[in-house]
Amino acid sequence: MKDRIQELIHMYLDGSAVRAEEDELRLLLEKHPEHIETLFRTSEDHIDLRAVLAEESSALAATGLVSGPARRFRRWLVPLAAAATILIVAGYYRHMQHATRRSLMLTVVQIAGAVERAAGDTAVALALDAVVRPGDLVTTGKDGSATMKYPDGTVLVVGARSMLTLLPRSKAKRLQIHCGTLVADIAPQPRGDPLVMSTPHWDVEVLGTRLTLTVRQDTTRVELSEGRARVTRLADGETMDIRPGRYVLQSRELKVRTVEDHEGKLNWKQYEHSNPIGLERCSSNSYSGAYSLRLSYEQPRVSRWTYGQVTHPFTLQPSDKALRLHILLESFVENASWNIAFMMGDRSCWLIDSTMCWDLAPGWNVIDLPLPDNPERQTRHGGPYDPAKVRALVFSMCQKPAVVLIDDFQLLEEQ
Repeated sequence: MKDRIQELIHMYLDGSAVRAEEDELRLLLEKHPEHIETLFRTSEDHIDLRAVLAEESSALAATGLVSGPARRFRRWLVPLAAAATILIVAGYYRHMQHATRRSLMLTVVQIAGAVERAAGDTAVALALDAVVRPGDLVTTGKDGSATMKYPDGTVLVVGARSMLTLLPRSKAKRLQIHCGTLVADIAPQPRGDPLVMSTPHWDVEVLGTRLTLTVRQDTTRVELSEGRARVTRLADGETMDIRPGRYVLQSRELKVRTVEDHEGKLNWKQYEHSNPIGLERCSSNSYSGAYSLRLSYEQPRVSRWTYGQVTHPFTLQPSDKALRLHILLESFVENASWNIAFMMGDRSCWLIDSTMCWDLAPGWNVIDLPLPDNPERQTRHGGPYDPAKVRALVFSMCQKPAVVLIDDFQLLEEQ
């Protein structure tokens, strides 16, 4: 392909290219804009050569051996016009190349703590208004963070103890998150050119959304607050589209085991040491099947508690890695929140997750919660966390009035 482009460039500049060959060259330059530099360099060589030939022609005309340079130079008018045309086209694409490069650069708009930018073997402290280019590696320390912005308005916030590389040689935005946390508010991207965020385990493609990406040793956690994303597991190429929610994307295949789908009898019960929660099956809106569970909470004016709780019998297997739930917010008052925890046999609890209601996206949210992986940590009001001693799931609604639907509690386990 490179030899053919070189051949067509010389034919074009020499004026020997026919219309079909001119069209072929234009198409090749559109498809392979990296060869536009070759066209510019070759055209400069041709111009230098013509200047030499013109001088020689003038010298010969002075001796009377030829009639003069004018007739000879006319032969160059057509190829010069053709070269000018393609140079204009090439100049346009050269401009587009520079615009593309600029669109892939990040500008630092906020910085805190220790943050470095490495380009090749050179690492320097990242400063406010600095430009991060494709190929650069950004590293944050234990207290470091950096907020960076693309020209299209896309904002990236790199959290502490994180490493991120802007991948080079790409026409679209592409990032490699090696470890740590990235919060992204992504402006709508051109159709066909999604922003791709790669982790050691998954590729995450988005055309425009808000998400948080957390990379650990063998998992990639995605918290999608709006929009949609497509994820592809690198190990086997498995692809799936995800909706707003929290997903724990394991580096290996996991089996889904349904614990509660709310299709049978009601297994949730009011917990006596809390404020009451309205508890009823709902047939008008469910994630799957015919029923979901509606929970409604109203904080009493006078109460020793600031929450209401319901419990569900629950046990864990050693192979279980994450808990998946489906939740929809019907209504809430500002500052209303919910949380979910495991209750041990001695009634001590392990808090898995706590979320403000306003963090839920409209419609059904799919939330994956990684199970605790550190048995040495203490449970609330009890001893060390022990998966074998889990006896119940506790769902709490806190502080302010809210109505939520929950459905399909599932466990993700290793096969």
